[in-house]
Amino acid sequence: MAAAYSIADLVVCRSGATTLSELSIMGIPAILVPLPSASNNEQYHNACYFSDNNAAVIIDDNDIDKELLSSIDRLLSNKTLLSNMKSASKNLANIEASKNISKEITDAILKRLNN
Repeated sequence: MAAAYSIADLVVCRSGATTLSELSIMGIPAILVPLPSASNNEQYHNACYFSDNNAAVIIDDNDIDKELLSSIDRLLSNKTLLSNMKSASKNLANIEASKNISKEITDAILKRLNN
């Protein structure tokens, strides 16, 4: 995926946590189509976070036929908007996420062992 992401100006995808993490690390603007059947609606909430931070636009799964092509055209034809979305996406990246998660797990294990 890294090779594909490295040449992408815009990505159309679902909004799972791993996908959004990859997009933010690469600084890629996106059109997000949250999976409607995701438990607890987490893909919608993930997409809202990116949209609220100007890194993506959201299209509802039911509206994809009527909105996707015009959204792609609108974004790709506005280089300033696309550039701003790219910067916003990069700003959402947490490069230390894996390190922070493993520290939390290690700390929790050590705490449990010491009790």
